[in-house]
Amino acid sequence: MKNLIYKFADKFVRGFFESSSAKLIQKLKGNI
Repeated sequence: MKNLIYKFADKFVRGFFESSSAKLIQKLKGNI
């Protein structure tokens, strides 16, 4: 059970960072 929660949290955190970094890159591209 603990392993399942860890996997889910890992996926969520990775997805969050990927989406936020993608938005950041789009903002930087828009400014240039």
